[in-house]
Amino acid sequence: MSVEVWGFIWGAVSFGFMIGAGVVAKFGLGKRPLRLLLLSNVAMWTIGIGFTLREDLWLMSVGLLLYMCFIPVVEAAETTVMQRVVPYETQGRVFGLAQTVEISAAPFSAFLIGPIAEFWLIPYMATDAGADRFGWLLGRGEALGIALVFVLAGLGGLLLTLGAFTSGSYRGLSREYQTDAVSGVSTSTVLVNTPTAGLTLPHRHVAVHQDDDHGSGRAVALQDGVVARISPV
Repeated sequence: MSVEVWGFIWGAVSFGFMIGAGVVAKFGLGKRPLRLLLLSNVAMWTIGIGFTLREDLWLMSVGLLLYMCFIPVVEAAETTVMQRVVPYETQGRVFGLAQTVEISAAPFSAFLIGPIAEFWLIPYMATDAGADRFGWLLGRGEALGIALVFVLAGLGGLLLTLGAFTSGSYRGLSREYQTDAVSGVSTSTVLVNTPTAGLTLPHRHVAVHQDDDHGSGRAVALQDGVVARISPV
């Protein structure tokens, strides 16, 4: 396949990002974004397995398009959940750690899966024994080795994601998100008329008192939802 054809394919399937972002902008993430996040991952792992089952250009193109449609959904759901359940003062560290883990996954997978694929799976699938054993699943072609890598990685990711649904972390985060949603708590700014020490406000709110005459105000620092300090702004 020529470089021009590859470029056209990647340019076309990249519209999946815009399609997914448009769906999120139009319909939102629903009341349970964490559940949507995991379901989207289930769909992405399934797509990653499905479009490699046959060596077909159209199957691959449609699979990549659908895969990219889910990426904005996952990113939006992840950001929404973290902004809601992570305290405002620690969000920078949490987002930084999450970004570090995501970035480090690429070289980690390359060094881990790369040698396994190159020295074991791809050579094995190039033999008659490998093609005969997995031919019922992957068909025939020149890329059976890398197709088997996608299938095995997809099955592993699918099992991990389904297992996450049964984890205590999932239940705890879902419960905390729903509790905050019901109480209307979010990281936001609240105007108060007479801020005084000891005034109790919902957790993760920042209260600001604004003077009526000159538009100046006083910032109110909160500690566990209680006014702890008042300073001019």
